Amino acid sequence: MKYQIIVSSIGMDVKRQFEEISAFIKASSLEVEKENTIIISDGKQDGDDISRLTDMAPTASVIFVLVKQYNPESVLNVLETILKKDNIFLFGSSYLSRELAPRIAYRMQGASLIECSRLISESGSLYGEKLVYSNHMQGRFEILKKPAAIVLAKGIGQEKVMSGKEHEAMVIAADEADPSIFLDIAVQEEEKENGFEHADFVLVIGKGAKNQDTVNQLTKTGEMLGAAVGGSRPVVMNAWMPMNKLIGASGSFASARVCIVAGASGAPALYGGIKKSELIIGINTDEKAPLTGKADVTVIGDALQVMKAIEEKILYEERRDG
Repeated sequence: MKYQIIVSSIGMDVKRQFEEISAFIKASSLEVEKENTIIISDGKQDGDDISRLTDMAPTASVIFVLVKQYNPESVLNVLETILKKDNIFLFGSSYLSRELAPRIAYRMQGASLIECSRLISESGSLYGEKLVYSNHMQGRFEILKKPAAIVLAKGIGQEKVMSGKEHEAMVIAADEADPSIFLDIAVQEEEKENGFEHADFVLVIGKGAKNQDTVNQLTKTGEMLGAAVGGSRPVVMNAWMPMNKLIGASGSFASARVCIVAGASGAPALYGGIKKSELIIGINTDEKAPLTGKADVTVIGDALQVMKAIEEKILYEERRDG
């Protein structure tokens, strides 16, 4: 397995990037061969001239991609000519890497993984590990295509760089012509959401939903009724809802006029996020659930069926009054 290393010296600490890459390779425990190092540079670093940057590199072969002013399209055009399809591209932990890695992977019909902390080879397959769900869980992702563009997680560790005794440097100037793909640019102010703390009506979906389909149905019903829909921790940890929908002690707080909790037992962490609501309605099949003794109204039954019944009742009343 061969690596090509890509770092940026444009406003970045090159030495730290190299040390993190060395630590990453050591932690991955893979049989690797470092082919060459590519340094994207504008030549403006104090003292970090081509000679010094070359001596820092962990490989004997170093290629400089020089730009007068950073333009991702120009850099990508050069990278596409010097990166090899069967290799793994290790990008240093920089903001430029986050932009370049997925785009070069797309161009070369490969795969990309951002904020990777380790690579693992098991049973002939390659996996990348990274923190997910706001760094609460460690995720493992199978890398199904090559080339694989991997951006390292910042701060994963530092290992002394074992550079080659003799270096061979090549300099490539990126095209100075502006290859921008944008035909027009407009700035539009983003509409801010009020959030759960400002919602009059909130629906909280719990793990009693049991699957993604039920969560989707409950969400659709809640939104049709005008509710801001969120989930308990088990729901977001199962990826049935995004993390920004988490309601509870480690998520958002609701102080709604009406808060319906559908399929959640009412553990302290969740209850802490809804207790300021004026009216709390709990729907659960378990009559001994903690929320049963805390809610203003408790309905013992299937959450989806109860919510559908509420929906039908409201629609009936609207038709009758209309």
